[in-house]
Amino acid sequence: MIQILVVDDDEDTLMLMSLYFQQTGAQVVSEVDSQIAYKRVLAGEKAPFDLIVTDIFMPNLNGYQFAEQVRGSGFTGALIALTCNFSEEGREQGLAIGFDDYFDKTTLSPQLVREIYQKHCPTT
Repeated sequence: MIQILVVDDDEDTLMLMSLYFQQTGAQVVSEVDSQIAYKRVLAGEKAPFDLIVTDIFMPNLNGYQFAEQVRGSGFTGALIALTCNFSEEGREQGLAIGFDDYFDKTTLSPQLVREIYQKHCPTT
């Protein structure tokens, strides 16, 4: 089963994204705190995540810092950014840091989640 970690400090958005990804049939772990989410990534050796979706502007570790730490830990799965403050500059920075894709959170929908899932989750 596909394992997805969704990280967002806004609980309403977190709940919505989690629901959309659950509808794909994936097992979803949700986390409001990026530092705790990072610890979950490190602890995932027995059941690693296939996909991580994270907000950019969060307390503690922002999305860029989170991505740097996740990639630095050896995570090779897909890493996706969703942000309300989308800009081309932010997208370029995110891709350079290690995000595989970078989306405007205002476009969040079941269709967008299906597209992310189909593009970035391994098929079995």
